[in-house]
Amino acid sequence: MNEIEMLSVHNRECICYDIREAQGTLLVGLVVEGGSVLEEECEKGYTHFLEHVMLSFSKEDRRIKCRGYTDFYYTYYIFSITSDMFNVCMELIDEILTGKYITTYNVERVRKDVIAEYKEFWVSKKEFNYVLEGTDYINHLAIGKIENIQSCNSCDLFDFFKEKYQYQFIDIIIIGDTSKIDAKKCITKKHNYIGKKKEISVLEKKYGTIINAKIALNGIHIFFYKKRYYKNKVSYVTEIVIDEILFSLIEGITSSEISKINVSSLEQFVCIKISNGYMYGDINALLNYLHKKIDKNIIQKHIREYRIQYKMYISKGTGVNLEKELLRCINDLVYNGEIIGYKEMLSIIEQQLYIISAEQIFEAYHSMFNQETYYVTI
Repeated sequence: MNEIEMLSVHNRECICYDIREAQGTLLVGLVVEGGSVLEEECEKGYTHFLEHVMLSFSKEDRRIKCRGYTDFYYTYYIFSITSDMFNVCMELIDEILTGKYITTYNVERVRKDVIAEYKEFWVSKKEFNYVLEGTDYINHLAIGKIENIQSCNSCDLFDFFKEKYQYQFIDIIIIGDTSKIDAKKCITKKHNYIGKKKEISVLEKKYGTIINAKIALNGIHIFFYKKRYYKNKVSYVTEIVIDEILFSLIEGITSSEISKINVSSLEQFVCIKISNGYMYGDINALLNYLHKKIDKNIIQKHIREYRIQYKMYISKGTGVNLEKELLRCINDLVYNGEIIGYKEMLSIIEQQLYIISAEQIFEAYHSMFNQETYYVTI
């Protein structure tokens, strides 16, 4: 079979992503498009609560490892199995999609877990909340409202389930060694809802605006707002490669760590964390240091080194982390409406690495650190 195909499995349309190197192991992802963005005021927290209820079976049934996650645009469930447990896994998915586990007993059983997670979120995510304070996104957090979590019952959740877990919002991704799966070809499902989601604009700022930068006890944290673009697979992968080259250059120069947070289908925050903030004194000193260090010659040298490192990485055999690959597939499907296979992505990266120029990296750097558009709060 091709690397990725739409197949009929257990009479359900599934995206089968074949990675034979997985040797008898599979991950099955059940993706429900919708997420917290679609919740009304009285429903805030229902999507996340429902995720916990749906996985309540796992408290007793230990045959399959499973976990769930609720985001702004989707909920996913991941089942980690061996090939011989595939039929059992699909039966559990059928039970989830019929609402079997939405009972008064299960709702009350998981309520304390959801409340505990709510409290932990507001303690552990202070920095995230600080960055997003006053934005539309903060009003649609998946964690929801505590009063809804405390008061909802199984009837409320079942009504919500019937509306949100409809066929057109469901995708099943099977990734790994699919050689033993009983499947047949089917017509590719059209993702008509892609592009019709409720889009939010987190901030009316251009890529490169520093949302806030602060000197914390554990160093300097700078958050950049970035608008994502998607035209086609090649442009999408090229943007990723340019980012990775630029970010690895910045990490090397400043001994920093760079992470990303997707906040909508088109928007993300890039966070630069520098633990030894005292080395630079303040934010402006750090930025001035970067401006002095980064020029086209430095970038060209870094691109050459990056190409060599990538070639060595490929020559050793890359291997695939199934969970990371499944999470990437889920994001690609939700945000872009299609999935790029691992081998296909590697092929595009190899092509683009020898086309990307120092000018493109330099332009991305100056877009990110545009002196005219950023402001700093310390």
